[in-house]
Amino acid sequence: MKTKLLYLAQPYSHRYRYKRKERFIRGCQAAAQLMDLGYDVFSPIAHSHSVEVEGMKKRRTGKFWLKQDFAVLRGCDAVVVLTMKGWEKSKGVRAEMKEAKRLGIPITFQKESELQMIHELLEA
Repeated sequence: MKTKLLYLAQPYSHRYRYKRKERFIRGCQAAAQLMDLGYDVFSPIAHSHSVEVEGMKKRRTGKFWLKQDFAVLRGCDAVVVLTMKGWEKSKGVRAEMKEAKRLGIPITFQKESELQMIHELLEA
């Protein structure tokens, strides 16, 4: 069976830097859990946070990052939305879900504490 490529959507933007860092860490932890379950995972937050913080001279807009993210989203088998605080209000998560729906990519919603149960949702 082919390994599924998952797109991990989660909120990130916040006016406080420490909140962005916290969300980055939680996203990395969730991506690691999914990888340990045998999935290939693209976490735009894990990727983009590091690139922006370590490699760019200025912060970029959400529009800039969504362009980058959608290039990868097109090749994903499913989107996993982490239902952490703020996900419903996140402009980025809403845009990612809208694009996934447009592309016909299935979307599943998961609490961080229940990622180990994702097999049941994705392998059905």
